[in-house]
Parts: sequence; structure tokens; C-alpha cells
Amino acid sequence: MYKNHISLFKKDKWCGKTLQNILWLLFGAVGGILLILVLMNFDARVVNIIKAIGSLMIVLSIGIAINQFILNRKQFERNNEWNTKQFGITETHKSRRIIKDAINTLISDLDVMEKKEPFEVYEIHNAFGIFLTDGLFIFHSEAKDDDMRLLPEKDLKDGHISRFKEKANGRKIKNTLLDLIGEYEYIALGINNGTFHKESVLALVAGPIRRNYYLYHKYIKHLQHHHKYGKSVFSEFRSLGIQLRWDKRKEDRKKK
Repeated sequence: MYKNHISLFKKDKWCGKTLQNILWLLFGAVGGILLILVLMNFDARVVNIIKAIGSLMIVLSIGIAINQFILNRKQFERNNEWNTKQFGITETHKSRRIIKDAINTLISDLDVMEKKEPFEVYEIHNAFGIFLTDGLFIFHSEAKDDDMRLLPEKDLKDGHISRFKEKANGRKIKNTLLDLIGEYEYIALGINNGTFHKESVLALVAGPIRRNYYLYHKYIKHLQHHHKYGKSVFSEFRSLGIQLRWDKRKEDRKKK
């Protein structure tokens, strides 16, 4: 990639210099002709010749200027594509490390590696803490004596548990999960708004984006509709995840 970029840059630079040299050569030739004509008698025929040469020079200058503009624009587009590729790949590589660390942290509390079906909202809540009988939510490891007296007598019908998990830090688990989903939101935002080169980044993480959106889409919907975050939270990840899953279905249908 680096060699191709340098080669294209040198080629465009050489073309630009060549056009400039041609233009100066034409100016020199015309200047010489005009000087010769000045030393001759200026009759109508000479004036017409000078006008013709001047018109030709204007046309050539405009043509060379347009061509140079096109070359400059192509070089700008190549540079822009190069920058978005490099930036996207670099940032995605950083995010993948953060995601890997988050998964390693969550693996003992949520079955993030082996999970095949989407997490139900209650499964994620159970990893964080417990809903008391007064409706208050308490994180694992943060319960006080008064909270213990408000524990439900048994697990709730909707799947929520009634006992705190020993040694589990519910708030840390929640923050880690939000960090994990947040990194996918960052990657999706870069792809969706063109900051990252879409094809290059998706070549690295299209599969993980599809899978992780599928795993957490119910929880994301819960955050959007039942929490203060609103519909904007993780919306970029959601839109890209839906698109990639749809594209995958169409691709699989074509193979059948």
C-alpha cells in the first residue's frame, strides 16, 4: 500500500512538472515569434497572425490549467482515501484491543464467548445486580443491611434473580460492558460518517460487528427506550449492525 501511494504521488508530480515545462516552452516559442514580428513591419497580416497566436496560447493555457486541476483533484482524492484507510485501520486496531480486554473481564460474569443467542435484558441485569422489592436496583457488592431486608423472597418470574452474587462487582461489570459496546459504536460512527475507509475497516471487523450487535441488540433497545440515554445511544452501532446482518442474509441467499 505504501509503495503504491508513493508511486502514484511521484507520477502525478512528474505529470504536473511536465505540463509546466510544456507551457513555459510554448510561451518561450511564442515570445520568440512575437519578437521577430516586432522587428518586421506591422501590417494587417502580421496583426492577424499575432491575434491567432495569442488566441492559441489562451486556449492552450486554459487546457493545461484544466488538466492540472484534474490531476490535483485526483491526487487530493487519493490522499484522502489513503488517510481514511490508515486512520480507520489504526483506530480499529486500538478498539479491538480494548474490546478484547473487556471480553476477558466479562467472561466470568457473562457468557460472551460461547453465547449463540441474544442476551435477554434480565440476563444482563442479573450480572449487574438485583431489583429490590421497592423497585430500587442495587449493584452486586454495594448492598447495605437495609437493602438485604428488601430482597425478593425468590427469583422473579421475569428471570431476575433474588440473591446477590458473591465477589461480583456489578458496577464494574456494567461499565465494562458499556465500554465494549461503546467501542463498536465508535467504529460504526467512523464508518457511517466516512471518517474511516468503509471497505478496509469492515474487512477487519464486519463479522464481530454483526455478531456483537446480534448478542446485545435487545439490551441496546432497552437502553434506548427505558433509560435516560434516549434513542441516540449506540444508534450508529445499531444501524450498521442491522445493515451488515441484512447484507449477510442477501449474500447467503445468493449462495443457495
